[in-house]
Amino acid sequence: MYNFDERYLVAGSLRREGSSRFGENYKWGWFPSVSLGWRMNREKFLTDVAWLSNLKIRLASALPETRILATTLADPDGQSRKVLL
Repeated sequence: MYNFDERYLVAGSLRREGSSRFGENYKWGWFPSVSLGWRMNREKFLTDVAWLSNLKIRLASALPETRILATTLADPDGQSRKVLL
């Protein structure tokens, strides 16, 4: 995780998972994700707001393969289907 001036945050992850449900030629896959955050309460325009102690906005995203993994592992008949949610 990286933070700049305790206001702007960036985090990322990369995981490798395998499953027999991915199909014969796709037993393993890489699944990256990234997250961005902004601690708004650290900005000068909010320093005078006494009732506000912590306000953070976070945006996270992952590649579609992460959704494919969730769909494939939840497939009740055991067939490998690459369907996006």
